[in-house]
Amino acid sequence: MGRRSLDGLPGLRLEHAPFGHSEVSKDSGRDELRIWDFLTEERDLAMVWVLEKEGKCSHLIGSAHFFPYKFRRALKRLAREARFMILEGPLELGDLREVARKGMVGEEEGLSQFLDQATLARLAKVMEHEGGLMGELIPGGLGLRPGKYGKLKLVLDGMRPWMAFFTLWVSHLERLGWIYHMDRDAFQIGSKMGCQVLHLESLEEQLAALEQIPRERILSFLKAVGQWKNYSRSYVRLYLQGDLKELLGLSTGFPSRCKPVIDNRDRVLYQRMLPYLRVGGAVVLVGAPHTRAILEWLQGEGYKVRQVCIT
Repeated sequence: MGRRSLDGLPGLRLEHAPFGHSEVSKDSGRDELRIWDFLTEERDLAMVWVLEKEGKCSHLIGSAHFFPYKFRRALKRLAREARFMILEGPLELGDLREVARKGMVGEEEGLSQFLDQATLARLAKVMEHEGGLMGELIPGGLGLRPGKYGKLKLVLDGMRPWMAFFTLWVSHLERLGWIYHMDRDAFQIGSKMGCQVLHLESLEEQLAALEQIPRERILSFLKAVGQWKNYSRSYVRLYLQGDLKELLGLSTGFPSRCKPVIDNRDRVLYQRMLPYLRVGGAVVLVGAPHTRAILEWLQGEGYKVRQVCIT
């Protein structure tokens, strides 16, 4: 079914049928991978919480957004029992291209002047990756640019700081094989399996939050480009284990782990998902850092919360 806004809550009665999932444990990420999973790059999804209250059941997923493995099997199992597939924001290609278009406007003071030559050289290697998501979103791509670090400086000085960071980070992830988009998979699976696909925020709200990421956080992260690979590997390990506490500790310095993007939006996301949780049958995906506060508020609201691993 098509996308709908959250302005009105449809009156639906849901009977939630149980299906196979196991309680998550600290050792879940150490289990031997099944041969089929190894061949298909599918993995079990451990960053999931069952939310139960007054006979109504829903699921909250802490999304990784981008990842080197797929969770389509788990998402299909969840969607099979769901009425609503709820995402943070719009995911149609036109919406994503609008985000890219808004980000292709530089500032008077570009980022490159604040980075030394060693950092620029490392970031230039990141920009050697062609195509991928940014190739989809930027018509004609970035192409060849004259001068040393031409393409890189176009990104650093010709884009909004958040867009420059996003472009470099996604290019880095895709070089490492992070080619799967968890939220897009959920969007497509929910649509195909008859869920009402909704989003919690508008494009404008998300752009406004991105504009508030402090430049200093972005620069600090860019200067640490030599540590990106180790950071990415640790993130994969902790995410597959479902270890939210350690994952949040790891990502403290990530540019978007700031008050405008996380703290200020947590309450908004929570309040907008709550009416659908009361109906039941909702599968909600929000970035993993949002889940900590949301889970605390849900428990305060009387929800029974337990973490599970969807196999």
